[in-house]
Amino acid sequence: MGQKGWNSEEPRARTTPRRPTAELLTDNSGVIYVEYIVLVLLIGILVALALIAVGVPLLESFLMTQSFIGAPIP
Repeated sequence: MGQKGWNSEEPRARTTPRRPTAELLTDNSGVIYVEYIVLVLLIGILVALALIAVGVPLLESFLMTQSFIGAPIP
């Protein structure tokens, strides 16, 4: 007579569990997200390597220029 909810007196219908391994082998729902994650990681690694490759010589050049500009002129 009342509302049916989680505490209703009717027993829940039991379902037989399916084979999860076979179901996972045919499931393609997260493939696109995994591809995007792999692409973002590869691009991030390439950007980090490029920053290191360009940044270290650029920093050395900056420090050398700074020492030339800051040197006292005799």
